[in-house]
Amino acid sequence: MRTGLLFVVLLLTGACFAAPSGGGGRGGGSSFEWVDMTPEALAGTWRDARTGDGIEFLSSGDFYADNVAYLLNRDGASPAPGAGSGSWSIRKLVGHLDGPNASVSLYFDVDRGVPAASGNSLEVQRVNGEVQLVIYVGAPDLDRTVRYHRVGGASIHPAQPGPPADVTRDQVIGEWLDQASGRSIVVEQDGSFHADDVSFLFRTPPFAFPAPTPGDGTWTIERAEWDPAGPWSMLHLKFNNVAGGPLHFGSRPMPLYGQSPSLLLTNYTSDESINPRHAYTKRPGT
Repeated sequence: MRTGLLFVVLLLTGACFAAPSGGGGRGGGSSFEWVDMTPEALAGTWRDARTGDGIEFLSSGDFYADNVAYLLNRDGASPAPGAGSGSWSIRKLVGHLDGPNASVSLYFDVDRGVPAASGNSLEVQRVNGEVQLVIYVGAPDLDRTVRYHRVGGASIHPAQPGPPADVTRDQVIGEWLDQASGRSIVVEQDGSFHADDVSFLFRTPPFAFPAPTPGDGTWTIERAEWDPAGPWSMLHLKFNNVAGGPLHFGSRPMPLYGQSPSLLLTNYTSDESINPRHAYTKRPGT
């Protein structure tokens, strides 16, 4: 995992470059400019002064929010408060592909104590010289804006199982065995895969499947979305069939940790008490 939490304040002033103005009138008429965000500058804890809600971003790609009522509130409704967590990435703003990397995308896998498959994004703005993470609740003209400001200190959350791997194609080809159940994922030389059970990758309604659920498709090796210049640490499974029938939605990245020959292939989870981790090791000789 990357470090850099000690240099956050410096990075916020030195690594976030001003973009063309986002203009005024949105969110009550306050003027702002969108700015480039970097992983190093994002890592740490941010909190909204009005609501007290906080989000902690880890350099491992995880985030933890103590209240998701605003983060998952797209239409102005009032969902019940509660904590949530998942992974983050930094992207261009929708409709501004030539602009700065001023959008922080949140992908929830835990929402108030249950598995989730939802998401939203925060705009990165500079307002009166301060970088803020901003989300508009409901229609922008309602002026229901939540603004997260960097605060001191950080919480301690469960760590992922070691540093991310940096793998080659040949290192992932073979048969991977679940340490607990003995079920397998076979990664083939021709770019295909087949698995005894993929139900743990589809835990969230309406996509939930009973265990065991076989699946097959194609695979690629990718970098993590939160670390586009980092190691090749993701085995991305793109499904053709699940539970004996064609699948017309989704794919699933599986993180790899450690170093060969002791690589560990897992499902992504930000909270093992909600989404248990499945750990696969490669069968020797395959």
